Amino acid sequence: MSEITKPTLRDIALLLAIAIIWGSAFSSIKVLVAETGALWGAALRVSFGFLAVLPFLVLLKQQFKLPKNQLSGIAIVALLNMVIPFILISWALKHIDAGVGSLLLGVTPFIAMIIGHFTTKDERITKGRALAVLFAMTGISVLVGPQAFQGLGSSAFLAQLAVVASGACYVIAGFVMRRIDLDPVLFTVYALGAGSIMLVAVAWVGAGVPNLALSGTAWINLIWLGIAPTGLAYLMRYWLVRRLGVSTFALAMNAVPIFGILIGALYLGEVIHWTTLLALAFVLCGLMIARMTTPKTS
Repeated sequence: MSEITKPTLRDIALLLAIAIIWGSAFSSIKVLVAETGALWGAALRVSFGFLAVLPFLVLLKQQFKLPKNQLSGIAIVALLNMVIPFILISWALKHIDAGVGSLLLGVTPFIAMIIGHFTTKDERITKGRALAVLFAMTGISVLVGPQAFQGLGSSAFLAQLAVVASGACYVIAGFVMRRIDLDPVLFTVYALGAGSIMLVAVAWVGAGVPNLALSGTAWINLIWLGIAPTGLAYLMRYWLVRRLGVSTFALAMNAVPIFGILIGALYLGEVIHWTTLLALAFVLCGLMIARMTTPKTS
């Protein structure tokens, strides 16, 4: 398993960059799935992400060799990081509010901390990590407001369970990533390729033949989703998870819905509520606490 290190300010900046990129994906996904449907939207997004990172193999003169001893790990990451969560969240958000979904995904750092404590030697629960997770979860709670808590325990229990399961899938995929020793570009190409095959098969069975007669706006959003939130962000994620660990990475991901709101305000003219800025402050505090309490290993 890869050895984690103390986050530098550059690492924090990269974590926030991924959160911004994934935050920008919300509006693009909304535009895309309106024409493709949820299943084909996910399949096309990951397929374009695969095509976006494929040229890096040529540019970096990487040899396209399938490492047989890493095949199972790559397949597990593709399944847990793309296929299962995309399907579960798409189904769940038909039955629960987005705020409830954000709140439930906000427990991902807690799940990462628990799993890391029992499966690794360097991501065990400490006072610093517990405090960092508390700040991150508080940020999401401030963002979604008390109405999300009122939605918990409703008749849509299975949908809520599906969101939590999605978060657990992301976390487990992260720990599997730490055990895969590959060049980041090679890993990203393999994982997105496997995810594309799986999602296309699921979409074909579940939704039939895709409609590719998309509008120009949908194509622009699809290309953006493939290049940045899928190709580039997944490349950065693999490198950061192996460098910083799953727990620290999960903390930063609580900033994704916050940046989604901020970007929506920037491009759509929506009003930014003070709670959004407060939520961001809590998440940033959690990241800085994680940075200060992570011991140096190199």
